[in-house]
Amino acid sequence: HTFCCSCFQKLPKQNGKFECPVDREKGDENKVFPDVKTKRKILQLKVKCKLHKAGCTTQTELQYIDKHMQECEYVEEGCPKECGHYLQRRKIKEHLENHCHYRIYSCRDCKQDMTFYHFKNTHEHSCGKAKVTCDLCKKQMLREKLGRHRSKGKTGDCPNVKIVCDYIKVGCIYECARQEMASHLQNGIHGHMQLLLTQQKEDYDKLQSFEAYQKLMKPEESFFWAIEKRSEAAKDGEKRAYVSRKF
Repeated sequence: HTFCCSCFQKLPKQNGKFECPVDREKGDENKVFPDVKTKRKILQLKVKCKLHKAGCTTQTELQYIDKHMQECEYVEEGCPKECGHYLQRRKIKEHLENHCHYRIYSCRDCKQDMTFYHFKNTHEHSCGKAKVTCDLCKKQMLREKLGRHRSKGKTGDCPNVKIVCDYIKVGCIYECARQEMASHLQNGIHGHMQLLLTQQKEDYDKLQSFEAYQKLMKPEESFFWAIEKRSEAAKDGEKRAYVSRKF
């Protein structure tokens, strides 16, 4: 009689005795031994790869199937760069070169090397050498020049950026697109001159007041600051002035 190991272990036994389930012949457990000849025949049987349904066409002897599985190109493994993808061994090389988020990628604009993940999440939106379009005037330029182009100062040159009048310091608060400012300055000459004259008069009055104050000072005195009506001075109802040291 020949039994496989797992079937033999399931046979009912009593005092080391068992009965063949086919012909009811009695057997002694102590006389059972491994059938090396049959084992050798079984191990020499040709079998398909465990992953034949996945596409592997390898057929080998049963005794070599475990060794084959260690090398089989259809076994799924995690990406070596730990990007989270699982794929067949035969596809790993192509994945690392073209699809892995952590593959080395060279920016086509600045030629800097980085991971593809960093490029897509950060660099692609901040590379100074990339060409961008000003959303105000639709002019194309390098991203690193966009800030200066849209500056409201003298260095800016975007015609559609809103800027304030050059005479804002004397009171003109007019604001318009840069390309319209020349017209404003041309048409507003009279108004701007009035503002300049008003500012000049105010400055002159301040200067006159300061000169008059200087004449009241003693020759040996210097300038000082005087702050009146502080809340601390009002506690006792007296009027006080807080005066700094001379300078």
